[in-house]
Amino acid sequence: MDKNKEIEQIYLCKELKELKQRLPLSLRDDLIQFCFLEILEKDDEFLQSLYDKGKLKNYILSFVYLTYKFQNGKFNKQSLKEDLYDELPDVIENEALEIDLHYLYWYDKAILELYAEFGTFQKVADMTNIPMYCVRNTILKTREKIKKYEKRNN
Repeated sequence: MDKNKEIEQIYLCKELKELKQRLPLSLRDDLIQFCFLEILEKDDEFLQSLYDKGKLKNYILSFVYLTYKFQNGKFNKQSLKEDLYDELPDVIENEALEIDLHYLYWYDKAILELYAEFGTFQKVADMTNIPMYCVRNTILKTREKIKKYEKRNN
């Protein structure tokens, strides 16, 4: 199984489009992108076993639906209502740019580097065509990963 190709086919399937239509307009793109990023970070063996059983599409559709319905999950609707333009203190300090970020997922690292260079969620979102909410959530998640990594290693 070519993981990316199979997931792309599911991303384009009619069932996901129908599910997407049922989501609130303000959350559609962010929720779908969040879910697919989470799925792409899953273990390849896990995804392969679902594919072999013919349950990969059902798993992904359920994941999207439950992520929306479960209010206390990582994708919390409350967090989207916060002011997106608030400063994020200590997200990126000059010293942090010199830290080796090899342990970060490539997507998180790329978004963090763009944010460090351009300074606002909106500028990064405009440059990458990624919804601003996704950029914001990625920065917040990456910030927590860096803090946890630094605590473990100091």
